[in-house]
Amino acid sequence: MQEAWLKAHKQLSRFEARADFRTWLHRITVNCSIDLIRGRRHREDAHDPADLEQGPLSERGAEAQPTPERVAASAQISDRVNSALSLLTALERAAFTLRHVEGMSIEEVGEKLGLKGKICRNWTLNPHPTLIPAIESGWVESVHCFGAELGMENYTAARPDVFFIGRDGSMRSNRAFCQLAGQYAVDLFIGSTLQMDGLGNSSTVTHGRLTGFGGAPNMGHDPHGRRHATPAWLDLVETDDPLARGKKLVVQMVETFQDGSQPTIVESLDAVEVGKTSGMPLAPVMIYGDDVTHVLTEEGIAYLYKARSLEERKAMLAAVAGVTPIGLTHDPKQTARMRSEGLIALPEDMGVRRADATRSLLAAKSIAELVDWSGGLYEPPAKFRSW
Repeated sequence: MQEAWLKAHKQLSRFEARADFRTWLHRITVNCSIDLIRGRRHREDAHDPADLEQGPLSERGAEAQPTPERVAASAQISDRVNSALSLLTALERAAFTLRHVEGMSIEEVGEKLGLKGKICRNWTLNPHPTLIPAIESGWVESVHCFGAELGMENYTAARPDVFFIGRDGSMRSNRAFCQLAGQYAVDLFIGSTLQMDGLGNSSTVTHGRLTGFGGAPNMGHDPHGRRHATPAWLDLVETDDPLARGKKLVVQMVETFQDGSQPTIVESLDAVEVGKTSGMPLAPVMIYGDDVTHVLTEEGIAYLYKARSLEERKAMLAAVAGVTPIGLTHDPKQTARMRSEGLIALPEDMGVRRADATRSLLAAKSIAELVDWSGGLYEPPAKFRSW
């Protein structure tokens, strides 16, 4: 922020008041932010406002001399810009300005900031409509599907570059291949659940509800027979032992409470009692806790793969379990220690303001917007429509 103001101050005499001061300042700020992120040396000529004002900017203002009211308004704008931008990180400032001031697409912002390629680009997943904005923005290379998704037939047929489509235009799903990929090729599984205990064991079987697991037990476990090394798999090796093996990233993403004020993180899974009363040889556990590497809640992230003991694992999960029965057992002093050691991270540790985590951040905020993103090709079932 200081670098941007310094450059603006040095070039203030060259600012033409008939131009838009806010846009002029924003352009300087975004260039400084990008340089800071990428670690490049700041080059004075790269941020010369005289160059920035060529083209569209030079056409914005009227030819008349600025009025006192215009000068005062520019001063107020500068104060507001300073106040708002000072609350953002360098990355946030750059992303916000490129998207909302420069008018770049999400894909263009990602490429400009060097973020493209740092997210999952190849998926094993049914063709979920929520993927449409990411696909249309160029962030997804391929989706190999277990099966179909009602209403997505026309969209998948129009995107054979992403989905596996036959000559007749229909999607070619392959459940067996997806399960095999889940065993030996998938680096990351992200899933949700209805219940989780203090060790990270989870299930979608609860009292009065029996929900199928689908591919989760397979996709969400760490296969010890895997010998296919990838950077993500090797990154979870925590020792110098030459015989240590990598580990699949298995992320469980849950809200601490469900609808009806029922806690999601509990002392004992309903599945244990259901298994006993039903005469099952094993409790219907969906994903076992020792396979889970991360637990993400609205309270924070527990990096369970870093746990050095069973007790520390319990403490890490309790620290992000909110006011659930498990969360109420956490020790604030121990939580502070685990934060400092990088075993858990709360939103503020990651530069996230909880009040900002709203639906306004979503690329599509409704089913109707997903239809718009698809160019009208997605045809949602009637029960999902509000029109």
